[in-house]
Amino acid sequence: MLLILGIAFLNIVPILWKGVAQGDDLDTHLSYFRAFLHEFGLNNLYPRWLSTLNGGQGSPVFLIQYPLPYFFLLGIYWPIHLLTRMDVVGAARALEVITLFIFMASSGWAAYAWLKSWCSPGAALFGSLVYVFAPYHFGLNAYRRYALGELLAYSLIPVALLHTRNLMSGRKSRPDFIVVSLVFAAIVCSHPITAAMLVPLLVVQAALGRPASPLWKHLCSLSLALVAGILLSSFYLFPFAANYRNVEMHPNRNANYLYDANYLQLPIGSIVSAMQRQGASAAAEKSVARAFNRLGPAFIRGPKYVGFAPILSLIDVVLMALAGAVCVFLAGRWWRDTNLAVWLAIGVISIYLQTYPSHWIADIVSPLKKIQFPWRFSTVTCIALAVVAAGCWDHVRARRGSRLRIAALAAAVFVLLGFGNLVALRASSFRHQAIATGVEVDQYPSYTGRKFQAAGDTQAPLALVQSRALPRSRLWQVLHNSAGAFVIRTNPTDAETVVMNLLCFPGWKATDLNTGQPLTVGCDKTRGLATIAIPKDATDLKVFFPLKLSDYAGGWVSLILAIGLLLFAIVTPRRSKRPGGSI
Repeated sequence: MLLILGIAFLNIVPILWKGVAQGDDLDTHLSYFRAFLHEFGLNNLYPRWLSTLNGGQGSPVFLIQYPLPYFFLLGIYWPIHLLTRMDVVGAARALEVITLFIFMASSGWAAYAWLKSWCSPGAALFGSLVYVFAPYHFGLNAYRRYALGELLAYSLIPVALLHTRNLMSGRKSRPDFIVVSLVFAAIVCSHPITAAMLVPLLVVQAALGRPASPLWKHLCSLSLALVAGILLSSFYLFPFAANYRNVEMHPNRNANYLYDANYLQLPIGSIVSAMQRQGASAAAEKSVARAFNRLGPAFIRGPKYVGFAPILSLIDVVLMALAGAVCVFLAGRWWRDTNLAVWLAIGVISIYLQTYPSHWIADIVSPLKKIQFPWRFSTVTCIALAVVAAGCWDHVRARRGSRLRIAALAAAVFVLLGFGNLVALRASSFRHQAIATGVEVDQYPSYTGRKFQAAGDTQAPLALVQSRALPRSRLWQVLHNSAGAFVIRTNPTDAETVVMNLLCFPGWKATDLNTGQPLTVGCDKTRGLATIAIPKDATDLKVFFPLKLSDYAGGWVSLILAIGLLLFAIVTPRRSKRPGGSI
């Protein structure tokens, strides 16, 4: 536990030393959390409409945004606020330090408990440290991205794998069934993409867990546990499924843009430039370019949407692959261990799916592209590497001269992983103060693939622009109701269409309150902002985002299932007497 806590503390040292780590998603999460905190209260325990986003115009983005990490932040922020009276921006450094420390420590503890269920304690410790220290987790997700949802889901994955194994063994099946359901629901509410990637791994773990007889009964139990987890999370999952197209977080005309553009890339231009600086010959440059081109033109394209993330992921994956190769090389006869061989294959497949040559799979299995970025399969690579490291530790320990080999194994693996973390840390930036803008139009690409171009002052309380006829005295009000709406009072001399500083969500509706007639809401695709057709003369316009039946039904499904699981947990099964006096 001290070693795991030490790794967790090592992760937060740069923040204590340099200031707030400016991850790609840090300001977005802080902005959402501050808006979430503004709405949260006894009358609104699960905010969906965030009225302070978009410069006070509001946003329905929390119909699809995962909620659990923000409730987690809530539990950390309240004690800090009570003691220091700091707001979200002022407490950003403390929030970042505490969340990362908890995520790192809990992921290590969970991995240790899972790995110890089938290998020696020493091997489990080594595997858990590898799981925490893997550069995709320790460096990229924590520093470069501050991927709040993925970090929380990453901590829960080993718990789901452990209790899946226990469920298949037939021991204490009822508690394990409930834990698998609850943990899977928590992962869905933390990061649904990670939950989707986890399902095949749970099936693999079930098959490797030496299931007790009858096999079909335990497989049915696992399937029912996952279904129960999905239904338990339906308060979030139903609105997510119903509104994703209407509140798409990365709207683009090409639905496959993000996935196709984010395969692990080699920066060929930078490599050739470095060769030129080192005095390499023209023939050598052509040879390198030809070698890269054989991998496919998309493998060597330029910078992508998330900037350095694909390049850093490539470095991380290469180093994790080298670490796995060192483990396998020192282990010897690893193929005789079914558990080790299967997880090694899973690791190789996860790396393959991140590279351009696997594009044909994503083209055939189009739902795969819902993962958004192929390099997210690095989560699977981290899990597989932890298992391979733990399994190889036991194999090395069983051989002659094991102490020297184990020392070499640990040193080589941690040096490789440490180098990956240093690269991620080097690519990260720090500042003394966080920035929580609350202006969503500055954060996402538009339908044209470019950044949103804000129309006018995005911080102004009134968002209508490009209209000469609208008077300066026009009014604006955000109504705190279940649908989320605002009212605009206008007095134009002629009917016209104007652009609003509002994200181009297709779900927006508008009504003329004087006549009750619906108004046309469109999209200015140059900016990625919504447009509204306003009638002539004075009137009040209500712009709103209507909720559907699924937005309410999901909560009732979750509540009913939660009651059912509670009864399932506390009601003791009736025992019947069998012939011969046994019970």
